[in-house]
Amino acid sequence: MRSDLLTLRPLHITDPLDSINSKMLIKVKDTDIRDISRFIAKNEIIYHPRISPNGYPDLNLCLDNKIVIILDRNILVRIVRLVENGTLKDQHSLRLISNLMFWCDINGITLTSGVALMEYAYYQQSNIEATEQHRIFKNIYKQYTPKHWLDLATGKQSTIPTIINNNIEEANYFRESDHHKFNYLQLLILSQLVLNPSLSLVDKFREFLNWSYDNVLIGMYSNCFALLTLKGHTKLYLVLTKLNYDEIIKNIKSTAWDLTYFSSWSTLYWDDQSDDEVFLFATMDKELKNIFKIVNNTEEDMYLKYLGNEIGAKVINIIKAVIKPRKHPDLDMKKIDNLIKIEETNLDRYISKITLSNTRDNDHPA
Repeated sequence: MRSDLLTLRPLHITDPLDSINSKMLIKVKDTDIRDISRFIAKNEIIYHPRISPNGYPDLNLCLDNKIVIILDRNILVRIVRLVENGTLKDQHSLRLISNLMFWCDINGITLTSGVALMEYAYYQQSNIEATEQHRIFKNIYKQYTPKHWLDLATGKQSTIPTIINNNIEEANYFRESDHHKFNYLQLLILSQLVLNPSLSLVDKFREFLNWSYDNVLIGMYSNCFALLTLKGHTKLYLVLTKLNYDEIIKNIKSTAWDLTYFSSWSTLYWDDQSDDEVFLFATMDKELKNIFKIVNNTEEDMYLKYLGNEIGAKVINIIKAVIKPRKHPDLDMKKIDNLIKIEETNLDRYISKITLSNTRDNDHPA
């Protein structure tokens, strides 16, 4: 086969549906392949601890595997918006999505949007719109050829035909996510610890770890987020400083979904070297990218980096003391639901107490 002529598979979204489209042959310049691959790498949107620890996927490490990319909400919404409207107002987003779609196609990569649609249904408190987006997503492979994405990616076209949504498949995305509940509950605890002036950073981290070990699960991504938040390096920390309960809860719920992508995905990739299928993750979120890179940096310990050698060593010793080998706990979700209600109330009371104290101090300055 000539290097400028690639056999492209029909685009498979979520579940490959056999042979509705036959393989197609289109001319692709070597320079286009190079530029698209470089653009994907430059934007650092695709991650995996082994295959893409810094956002530069090396597909040579999984040549014999089926590759699935889990999309987060910020990418899914752009794909849906593009096919519904035929274009995107933001030219960078238009280029990014078209490059991603074509790059996945030439590499035989499947895209899946399940967690993103669960997140959307959660915020809508309804399955209606999530199901509609699911149907749109399932129609993409039928209605768009690799040439559509290539022409958008290379700037030959600025629009594509709008999608005809004739898929009637039902799907239920409005359902509870245990991972989201665990992350949400941990963030309620973390928020109270951040606002507690009587504890040192080391003591706050110890309390967070002990509570997590006793009540939910301890994960490397939630630990990293706790570390960054306690150091004041996350959006949640900034929201906490404003002491607005509704805004804090809104941010906690959103952040819990961010961490849910990581916690649910990690159950798929942790031992995938011997699996037929490997799962990667695609995101445009800067905070998520940063957390992933910190956790999977094999050259630098995150606790020593952000806390210094002395305090970092103390935290590492705390982690070793807290995290002990155990059977996977059988978590009672009714207990988790009750804990969520309790900790929401505790956080509300804590914020009210701090606000009242600050008001008194302002009314009676020293």
